[in-house]
Formats: sequence, structure tokens, C-alpha cells
Amino acid sequence: MKMNNITPRSIVLSLLLTCFTILSSSAQDYKVGVRAGVDFTTLSGPTEANETFSVSQGFHFGFNVARYFTNQISVRAEFLYQQKGYKKNYQGAGYYGIKDSDNAIKYIPGDLDYILEVSNAYISLPITFHFQPVKQIEVYAGISPNFLINPIGNGNVLFVSSENPDRLFFRQTLAHRYYQDVVGGTGSTTGTTTSSTGPQVYCGDDIITVPSTIGAYYWQDSSDEGERAYKWFDLSAVIGTQIYVNKSFYVGARFEYGLIDTTNDNVDISLGSLHSNGGFQLNEDKDLNIGGQFSVGFRF
Repeated sequence: MKMNNITPRSIVLSLLLTCFTILSSSAQDYKVGVRAGVDFTTLSGPTEANETFSVSQGFHFGFNVARYFTNQISVRAEFLYQQKGYKKNYQGAGYYGIKDSDNAIKYIPGDLDYILEVSNAYISLPITFHFQPVKQIEVYAGISPNFLINPIGNGNVLFVSSENPDRLFFRQTLAHRYYQDVVGGTGSTTGTTTSSTGPQVYCGDDIITVPSTIGAYYWQDSSDEGERAYKWFDLSAVIGTQIYVNKSFYVGARFEYGLIDTTNDNVDISLGSLHSNGGFQLNEDKDLNIGGQFSVGFRF
């Protein structure tokens, strides 16, 4: 993702400078803090008959600055690195794409055991309104703009043809680097296609070598060049609470609910059905990031 000359480092430096300017001008009304912890997230959206989404674990860390209007009421801005993801499992009858010697895709019916765990790293800038009714407890709510910086997915699939199960079956590794992988690639970490040999299987009367590893856009063609599986911007609603062990140290829990479809419908393929044109059916649905955080933090 190109963002002109803006880099994560320049964003961090700008925020640090802004926080320093604010604090130095009226330090008695402000507090700074840090927090870190674990995330438990998944994807909420329509699923196919044999498809399920489950929770994936990640982590987060960052710093914040809070403006106190009274001892009980404040507004907090954060700079946060966090991982949001999910586990996708498809188990049952469906379709899978195999490329023949002419690089044309054949869509074969069969049984799939498909497992993919996605971990998407975001830079998040939550703004939350806090209320502290008693000394030890604080509750808050707000909104969080999230900028996708490093989306990846890893997994594997076992496919057995329903038409020719004794001669057409194989296992593949899924190595998805959603910002680096190229159309038709068999796995990439540099943005170029890498070779990946695998088992030889019978597809009709032809013997085809199936790649042992495939990238995120293995089934896409040149018309999909530049399309990416996940949108670069996400927006979520935030609600949470913090319990103060003492004046500075606290433990907290937060729930986030996505407000924007996080997947790109143009490359969100269905494993359970084919389009009328014979290719993969696209899932034109709304998939939302949802999840919780558990944190420990300090304020100064």
C-alpha cells in the first residue's frame, strides 16, 4: 500500500511531537499512558453451508494521552498496534481450482478440508470518552479508525475429487501475503512469483503437477491485478472498562465491533458453489471485524 511519503515512523514522530506540545502547555490537565495485552477476534458475516469462522488470538501495544476535564471525565487518544484475525474452516462438498498444462483453471467437485488462519496487523487511532464514577473503576466508549499495514494468512487444504477419488487427491499449503502476493502466484515474499512444485495428479486423461504452496491470488487472472483481499481502512465502535489496582496501574477489557465491510468482494471467492459462467462464485456480503481485548496498562 502506497501512502505517498507518509510512513508509520513519520506518524509516530508526529504524534509524539503533538503529545509533547500539549503536555508542556497544560500538563496538569493531561496524563499519558501505555498499555499492552492480547486480542481475541473473528469475522462476523454470512457463511456457506460447510464454512465456519472461529476466534484467532493476537496482541496489541501502544501509548495514549488523556485530557481530563474533571476528576471523573476525560477524553483519550491512542496510537495502537493491534492484530485482528480469524480462523476459517471449510469442511465438506465444494469445488477447487486446478490449473492444467495451458494454465487454464479446471473447477473440480470434491470434498475439502480447508483451514486458513488470517492475522491482519493494523495501526489504530482510537478516540474514547471516559467516565470514572468511583476511584477504582473507569468505563468508556468511542470509535477507532484502523489502518491495515500487514495482512497475512496461513493454512492448508486437503482435496479429494468426488469424480475420481483414487487418482485425484492432494494436500496444499496456503501461504498468503495479501500485500505482496501476485496474481497466479504460488507464494511470494518479494512480490514476484516463486516456483513451487508438488504432487502429480490425474485430471481426466492428463497428468498435472499441483503446486505444493499457493499464494493469496493463485486463482485470479490479469483482470484482477491490483485487487487486494482486505480493505486498507476499517472503522470500529469501542466500549470497555478499566479497573485500577492503584493510582497508576490498571487492568482492562475492551470490545470492538466493526462498522465497515473488511473484505474485498471482487476476490472473496466461494468454495461451495460456482458462478453461471463456470468460474468461482464471488461472495458479495458484509464481513465485519469483531473481538475483545484484555490489557494491562500504566498512566502517568
